[in-house]
Amino acid sequence: MSFDWGAVASRIRGLIRLDKDSDLGAIAARLGVSEHSLKMSVDARAPLPTIDVIAALVRVYGLDPSWVLTGQYDHATHRVALESDTKEIAAEMRHLIDDVSRGIRPELRRRIP
Repeated sequence: MSFDWGAVASRIRGLIRLDKDSDLGAIAARLGVSEHSLKMSVDARAPLPTIDVIAALVRVYGLDPSWVLTGQYDHATHRVALESDTKEIAAEMRHLIDDVSRGIRPELRRRIP
């Protein structure tokens, strides 16, 4: 299975309520990420969402990383994310991406609380 990065970028755009008048610099500053990473993550034509942007969104908005990546809610990854800092969230997301890419369903992953 691979990720639909266009759908991920679309969820990010919806979360930050991106429109033509949005100040990406201010949004990036609020998230603690670079404006360049945010631009890459929300690009509608060639989306390349970055782990740092997704992890920052998860931390700032209290989101489930599985939902941001797949569109499917997972209470276990959400719980882990709520108890983690941005670096820990980014590490968990890398594991999630690796597992899903190998065909392991997120809800069957072993998680370290």
